[in-house]
Amino acid sequence: MLRFGRKLSFSWSSFPRPLKSSEGVILHDPVVKSTVLLSIKALSSRQLRNYCRRVAVEQSAADAIAPVSTKAQLNNLPPTKSKGGLQIVQEALGLSNATYPSLWSRSLLLSIDFEHLDNIRSGFTKGGNCQVGIATLDTSNLQKDLLPPPNNLIETYNYVSGSNQYIKKVIPKFIFGESLVVNSASILKMIELIIPQHQNRRIIIVSHGIQNELMALHALGYRFSANMHAVCSHRLAVETLGLQCALGKLLRWVGCPYHSLHIGGNDAHFTLKACLLLALHNNHDTEDTTSLAGYLKGVATSDVPHQSQPEVQTGRRG
Repeated sequence: MLRFGRKLSFSWSSFPRPLKSSEGVILHDPVVKSTVLLSIKALSSRQLRNYCRRVAVEQSAADAIAPVSTKAQLNNLPPTKSKGGLQIVQEALGLSNATYPSLWSRSLLLSIDFEHLDNIRSGFTKGGNCQVGIATLDTSNLQKDLLPPPNNLIETYNYVSGSNQYIKKVIPKFIFGESLVVNSASILKMIELIIPQHQNRRIIIVSHGIQNELMALHALGYRFSANMHAVCSHRLAVETLGLQCALGKLLRWVGCPYHSLHIGGNDAHFTLKACLLLALHNNHDTEDTTSLAGYLKGVATSDVPHQSQPEVQTGRRG
């Protein structure tokens, strides 16, 4: 029987939250709109029960209550590409017209890009050269009274493994910080340090042709959690612009400054910016720099750092 340690009171500020019984979370993680409330009899608060039923009728159970287990169940299989990816990204960014808190609010947008996929998928039997680029945008930062400077909203990482010749060729081309040189055996650990697996929040993985990246993660042995969702920027471009193209052409089309593609961290960063601009397509508030849309446009179209010769961190030696 479900027991609560204190009297339940409902408010939007604390909603949603997971509700647990002796058998675990009593409400199923609503990944799809058809999700229904489970074990509703276990709710001891009539006020909360009636509210849930009313909102479930109006919006669907998935939007009424969106609990996420604090210990996400891990799975070896990658998530499938989400339908309605444009709406997912818009709701995560707070650009949706929805009048209620979205289940995508406070999600982590995470872009990932692998270079030399064949080496990774072969278990590095074909060669040791590879790059892993990851760019993250924490959408909870968009709900703060003081927004971070546009150049600080996206955090970008670049990991490089391979021969000395390959490393020396690649590292100067990463333009968003310092590359980290690692052994191929350490790549999975580096990814796991950045992608949180046991958080009570949703993680939206985006990539241009995301199936390749998901296959690479799977080949590395990465274990996916149930709170992860996959969105393909290539599909977003088709959905929004009717355009099927490579990343470089998409960036030119949406007006995103870029250079030095085919470097993992750069590609991940620019893919995330492309997703921002696709989410802003036909948004009439982008010219108002005081609006959220205007701020996000400034993030996506900010000047690109010049290519430099950064110092390289190494996690491989010693």
